Amino acid sequence: MQFALDLRAQKKRDETNAWLAAMAGAQGILATSDDAQALKDYLAHVREKRTYLSFLFVRPRSREATTEAELEAVFVPLQVQDPEQEEKMRRKSSDLSGLKDLTGLEREKPSTINDILPRYDCLLLKGAPGSGKTTLLRHLALAFANGDAREKLAWQGEPLLPILVPLRNFGAYLDAHRKEFPDPAPMSLLTYIQQHFGQNALAQLSAFFRDREGGKDASDTWARRFLVVAHQRSGLYVEGAPNLYNFSHSNFREYLAATELVKELDSDLVRIVLEHVGDAWWEETILLAMALKELGDPRRKLVMDELLARGHLLMAGKCAVDMSDRLPAPLRQEITDKLLAQMQALRAPIKTRASAGEALDALGWLPPDLDTFVHIPAGETTFNDERVRVPEFFVAKYPVTNYQFQKFIDAGGYENETYWRDQRGVDEKGREQNLKDEAWKWLQERGGVERRPFYWDNPRFHRAGYPVIGVTWYEASAYCKWLTEQIANGGLLMADSQWQSVNPLLLSAIRNQPSALVFRLPTELEWVRAAGGDANNRYPWQSPTPPQPSPLQGEGEGGVIARANVKESDLGGTTPVAMYPDGARVTEGGERIFDLAGNVWEWTSNTFEKSYRGAWMRGGSWAWNADPASVSSRIDLNRHSDYHNYGLRVFAQ
Repeated sequence: MQFALDLRAQKKRDETNAWLAAMAGAQGILATSDDAQALKDYLAHVREKRTYLSFLFVRPRSREATTEAELEAVFVPLQVQDPEQEEKMRRKSSDLSGLKDLTGLEREKPSTINDILPRYDCLLLKGAPGSGKTTLLRHLALAFANGDAREKLAWQGEPLLPILVPLRNFGAYLDAHRKEFPDPAPMSLLTYIQQHFGQNALAQLSAFFRDREGGKDASDTWARRFLVVAHQRSGLYVEGAPNLYNFSHSNFREYLAATELVKELDSDLVRIVLEHVGDAWWEETILLAMALKELGDPRRKLVMDELLARGHLLMAGKCAVDMSDRLPAPLRQEITDKLLAQMQALRAPIKTRASAGEALDALGWLPPDLDTFVHIPAGETTFNDERVRVPEFFVAKYPVTNYQFQKFIDAGGYENETYWRDQRGVDEKGREQNLKDEAWKWLQERGGVERRPFYWDNPRFHRAGYPVIGVTWYEASAYCKWLTEQIANGGLLMADSQWQSVNPLLLSAIRNQPSALVFRLPTELEWVRAAGGDANNRYPWQSPTPPQPSPLQGEGEGGVIARANVKESDLGGTTPVAMYPDGARVTEGGERIFDLAGNVWEWTSNTFEKSYRGAWMRGGSWAWNADPASVSSRIDLNRHSDYHNYGLRVFAQ
């Protein structure tokens, strides 16, 4: 065992030395020169300074506690945006409108620094304070210093020399050297960098901590060094002017303000909160104060009651989210009920409704009938200007949500080969098509068991009660096959009393013929039948006759924005699947089917083979105009398309 460890250690040393030699060569340095030794010493300095993250100003409570952590042990890869690449994609897709075929459209997926680093010689990394910019730069510097850039960063170019210099003092440096650099130029930055390394300003941190633990005589020295180190090392404070320090991280400032706010008398506490509701500068401070244990439950309830009484429901909802289990159950239920009513209110501003939906989802609310399947009896519907009879089927009341799709993932949905082989579609003549191993091959090429829907980790879209997005036709079909298995094997659904309670008719059909029931994607004909027919370019909530205008605004029957999440709503993303009860299709039996218009396009089982392997989608989406959300509209796409407005709805027969 020790021999194997020694071999691995030797291999690591050899790799590091090889990388060092390559870096020296890239800099024009001979391996036997004094410069080579200086380079080696410098890289050792980088490793010493960047391998560990210090938790400055934290006093350990025990000897076992630590004030530092290994950077690579705690580093989490960040998703970064590439505006230049995104602009290229935007221009490429800007001519897509109406029902134009989107096949072949490429778009920028979420990127990591590994994706972007090789594209440009110069990068500007922007982000909010505390978002991880400095840690990311330290990660890059350490990878090049350790010779791990190929492994850690997928770097294929020549070795780079890592020089990590904080520039927060650069402005003050220029002010102090105006005569030398009246017009800032590259030489000013080079001189600043040289001065930074020459001063080695951070070499005395250990003495700083010893002074902190000293007696009263050391207090002044400690305070001065606190400001210096916080400014130069952590960026906790920024010296805006000589001896004038400001917080660079707003969270720390807001936390301190919150700790002071909870010390106010009851009347003053309520007054201050109400005075600053709606003020973005104060919002986080109020949220933190309401969640602090020191506030106490009686005072917490006092403020929440006042917020509700004064009509500040959204703020009360945000506070409730942060309070977690410190919020009394009756008050939580009251806020939940009011947020639900606000979210579904036909006459409320659409962005207010969407904000209520976000708060409601963050509180953990899901529609109690989320898993309901609506019975559609056999009957005729208008389809492509003809009356067509459609057999009986069941349709999910809502599109599949992230909460529901998570169950598929947790059950090994991307691991079980059965769900990906022999997926079936329907051709233009209604004949069943077995796609054999097409989906399985695609999955192996696109990440295998690690594959997830597009934007799965994006918090803007990944909310429990929102529709899952970025699913390909293959993933949608695999989900349906998994759902079918849950019935056939008496699995998840058959053991769920809640599921049984909301599906009495479907449950009866399962018990009569358990092996015959199949969950699948709908045919286009079935989808149109569920939506009430495609006559007169109608929307799902409209009656088939006579033809009706469809204004975007308004509360009348034609008002689209109040009933569907379309591009004109200007919400910039998906919405909760239960947000639009007035946009639901009401069946002959009086049951509602939500979100058949807008929010996400829904895959159907109708497939085709042209110059690409395609399938049809219905329903429109948040990223498309209102017209394609009518029942008669459709688009055709490659079956492997997984854009951020593609989802699914399950049918059963």
